[in-house]
Amino acid sequence: MIIIFCYVLFCLVIILGFGGVLETLIGKYAGYKVEGFDQVILCGFVGLSVLTAYASLMCSINSIFLSILIAFLLCFAFFHRKSKSIQTGISKITIHKPEAIFFAITMVFLSIVAANEIYTFDSGLYHTQNIKWIRTFSVVPGLANIQPQFGFNSMFFPITALFTLDIPSFAGERDVLVYPLNIVLFLAISTRLFSVALKNLRSSNFLDSIFYSILLVLIFLVLPKHISSPSPDIACTLIIIYVAYLFLENQIFQSRFFIYLIIVLSTILVSYKLSTILI
Repeated sequence: MIIIFCYVLFCLVIILGFGGVLETLIGKYAGYKVEGFDQVILCGFVGLSVLTAYASLMCSINSIFLSILIAFLLCFAFFHRKSKSIQTGISKITIHKPEAIFFAITMVFLSIVAANEIYTFDSGLYHTQNIKWIRTFSVVPGLANIQPQFGFNSMFFPITALFTLDIPSFAGERDVLVYPLNIVLFLAISTRLFSVALKNLRSSNFLDSIFYSILLVLIFLVLPKHISSPSPDIACTLIIIYVAYLFLENQIFQSRFFIYLIIVLSTILVSYKLSTILI
């Protein structure tokens, strides 16, 4: 559990760092402001999804690729350490005390749950094998002849391959595989829902607060059982909930950035799981 907790925190920092890079570029060249802990995470998540998807065509996505990414982020942070936009961006991702407590408790809870075995059937059928191929090789022509599902790969798998932690066995048991991305998304989006529910409660919007509280309870009841799997279903469910939240809170009318964010997230959803196009 401690290993999972620490590794999820490590992945969270990397995704936040890449989101910070994109935030700087968006603010500098497009003039849009990225505000909020969840938005920075989603920007980093989407950016890394696109990066790893294209990179997987030419090379394997493994710890070497991750090391190069970390080196890039460190260099970027070093050369922009005095930038006002970086300092402003760091201040924006700061969360308040109630949200921080909720985030910490949720992270401990998910780390405990993720320490159990993976219950998702498709993960044993082809998710894990597909990710293993991506971590070992670039695109392999004819791979679908081995397993049909390899022929319509999800774009969620390359970014999952980037952050997969493979702990080898030292006692003749099976290797332990840790897939932290669904946990990262769960943390970001559930914390946002908690924040909105708390905000509505403080402003006496009790119906809205009850709605988001019920939604939060349903998420905690349904998703944690499969949170340790590399299944794109969990990520898609969470992103759909987040897009619905943007519409319900009328965020799209506050900034053009949110319109672009919804378009990008909707595109990412289809690339993760084709059936979401019906939604």
